[in-house]
Amino acid sequence: MRITLKINLLATAWTLLILILINIVVFILFMRTTLNVEEDMGFQKAGDIVKTIRPNDTPSRIQSELNNNLTENSYIRILGPDGQTLYEVTDEKELAKKIKGKYVNTEESERRVIEIEDKEMQVLIVRVPLKDGPFLHASIEMGEEL
Repeated sequence: MRITLKINLLATAWTLLILILINIVVFILFMRTTLNVEEDMGFQKAGDIVKTIRPNDTPSRIQSELNNNLTENSYIRILGPDGQTLYEVTDEKELAKKIKGKYVNTEESERRVIEIEDKEMQVLIVRVPLKDGPFLHASIEMGEEL
């Protein structure tokens, strides 16, 4: 093999390696940014639900308010301090069954991978406490398929 051919092959290999590494970094940054945006939207939607629930609302009014904010492949729960589900609306029953409700005192979110009917899916779960209204000690949990 001639020296120029070796140099060309080495330069090509280094260029490909650098391009692959840059592609991986861009993909990871894109996924992180997308997840952060989804998380922020979940917190904003939960905050909107908290603002719309009033102390004198009836259970049917609360249920309809939760239904109005339900998106495709998601669930919304209001949980009591003992983890008991007070209200729940969902259009994905299996998703709501797989994820157990958790009461929180501070805002939190998590991303979880679950398997439903031999399909693996990622779910973003957002939890926000309710500090006023009809539920003095309760929290809202929203789960949405990513």
